[in-house]
Amino acid sequence: MKRRNTGSQQEVVNALRQNGPAMSHEMLESEIEGFNRTTLYRILNSTSLIANIYHGNPEKQYLDKGEGLKSGILGIDSM
Repeated sequence: MKRRNTGSQQEVVNALRQNGPAMSHEMLESEIEGFNRTTLYRILNSTSLIANIYHGNPEKQYLDKGEGLKSGILGIDSM
C-alpha cells in the first residue's frame, strides 16, 4: 500500500534539505515546531523519502534520500 506524502512529512524533508546534509532527531525536533516527539519519530521511520545513517557519529541521523544521492553520501544500494 502506497503511503501519501503528507504536509508533515514534507515539512520534515524540507528541514533536512535546508539544514542538512544529516540531522539528528534532536536537531530536527528543535528546528520544526508543532511536532511532538512521537509524531516526528513516526515520520522519520515510516517515509521512504528519508534514510537513517550513522555519518561519523554514534548517534543516528536522518537524511533526505534525494539529497544524499546527489551529494554522494548515499550509494544506489542504499535505496
